[in-house]
Amino acid sequence: DLAWVPTAIGVNNHMGSRFSEDPQAMTALLALLKERNLFFVDSLTSAKSKGAGLAVAMGLKTARRHIFLDNVQDKKKIMVQLEALVAHAEKHGRAVGIGHPYPATLDALRQFREQMADRVTVVGIHELLY
Repeated sequence: DLAWVPTAIGVNNHMGSRFSEDPQAMTALLALLKERNLFFVDSLTSAKSKGAGLAVAMGLKTARRHIFLDNVQDKKKIMVQLEALVAHAEKHGRAVGIGHPYPATLDALRQFREQMADRVTVVGIHELLY
């Protein structure tokens, strides 16, 4: 799939919980990413994911999702998740949220933008890697 996005600077796992739980499979994937100088964002589609931990052990830049924004496509519920994301960032100094370009998500982001601006700085994921 990387051939379809030649300007990619990193990848994340959107699906594939079983794959992300398999240390051998993840090691092979992360080795490929390291060869290509790409980072890995663990979406934590499974609480048993080995992705971020293995990436750190292999010296690969990584991050992990803290809040999933839109597993329910309802603007009010997404707003609650955005508040949780900002609260996490305020408490821990950083937060990674993952969502989709659903209409409800985009509407919630537009509406919440002003509330976030006074409390946190929104940055690209590449600035949150460790």
